[in-house]
Amino acid sequence: AGTVLRPAHLGLLTSVGCRVVPVRPRLRLGILSTGAELVNGDIPDSNSATLAAAGAEMGADVACFGPVADDPDTFRDQLRAAAQVSDMVVTTGGISAGDHDVVKAALRDEPGFWFGKVAMRPGRPQGFGVLEVEGRPVPVLTLPGTPVAAYGSFLLFGRDMLALLAGESGAQTRLARLGAPIVAGDRTVLLPGIYDDNGHVVPLPGHAGHSQRLLAQAEVLIVVPPLGRTVESGAIEVLFL
Repeated sequence: AGTVLRPAHLGLLTSVGCRVVPVRPRLRLGILSTGAELVNGDIPDSNSATLAAAGAEMGADVACFGPVADDPDTFRDQLRAAAQVSDMVVTTGGISAGDHDVVKAALRDEPGFWFGKVAMRPGRPQGFGVLEVEGRPVPVLTLPGTPVAAYGSFLLFGRDMLALLAGESGAQTRLARLGAPIVAGDRTVLLPGIYDDNGHVVPLPGHAGHSQRLLAQAEVLIVVPPLGRTVESGAIEVLFL
């Protein structure tokens, strides 16, 4: 139980005459982006493209249900429509502290939903809850709207959730050997990084907090812990992209 059936497994099953095995259905992941600027076409909806591809890499059947305008009633309707045909829904945007935080406005009174700040950069605003849809619980992960923050948060939180729903291990971080000093602050920082010629992970140069270009060049996100000092060497957690 819990084994992902790959070509060699299918060959082994066939060789012993086992033609039917019980399996979990492929998870259905709904992506729901928000923001009038996306609806109007002023800004491309890169979050949906990124997260849909990330979910598909994990073997999920992905459907996008946005972008949705900054109207709480419209958002609630679209979220429930997504939840009816999904095992998990991920939203992006609308959870910060501004006047157009449509996700918080629509869900803050829903029982079991939480919105707050985590000690992480990028990705400080976060939210989570469970919708009951026809007696079926559907987890909803509400991520920030900034593209790097949305993708990093999905890798750190969303991939674990999808793995657990699929009956797999939820541990998505791996240990790597640090190849260059990193200055750690008072919160967890996600830094785009690559491997050097010695197989050690090093951060990409430049201001990485909101750079999609650096993220596209990266092989991993380095999870820098909030130590408040320079980390010279040693093992460090990374998220593979």
